[in-house]
Amino acid sequence: MDNEIYLKNRKSLYNAKLIQKKVHQVLTQLCDKVVRGSLHAHGQLKVSEKRTVHRAVQCTGDLSDIIYTNSINVAIRELLDYSSKMESGRAIYESCYIRYELYHFYKYALV
Repeated sequence: MDNEIYLKNRKSLYNAKLIQKKVHQVLTQLCDKVVRGSLHAHGQLKVSEKRTVHRAVQCTGDLSDIIYTNSINVAIRELLDYSSKMESGRAIYESCYIRYELYHFYKYALV
């Protein structure tokens, strides 16, 4: 993919491998919602007794479902490679934005 930006939190995770696996799963689930037409999805998932992952995915709607699916899957892999063992990460592309954090960064009241 061209023109991408990755950001990560420098704070390392304890039990990072397990948490990253779950982050991958939950980001993929959100991306499925986005590809099916909502263009924006967010949520949270408890990944351990003390940790909850908050995540969001947003796309522009100007690409086909197949291109979005492929692009988002690449973006998730690259984001998790870039931010492995870190508490958070963001991938910013021309047509999509993916973010995960271990703290709230959005409000649930948005409809």
